[in-house]
Amino acid sequence: MKEDYINEERGEKYPACIDVCPKEAISLKDVEQIGEEKRIDAVKRLFGDILKESEG
Repeated sequence: MKEDYINEERGEKYPACIDVCPKEAISLKDVEQIGEEKRIDAVKRLFGDILKESEG
């Protein structure tokens, strides 16, 4: 694998791992921020499901 990849259209240079890593792995957030976002998403899904069941 090449060390760096150069986007010729934009003239950008970045590590080749960016092409293979999932976007979630390439983040400037710390573990606590990611965990908080995941918990909020889970609660929203749970309450969304409960509201759908009560409406239907």
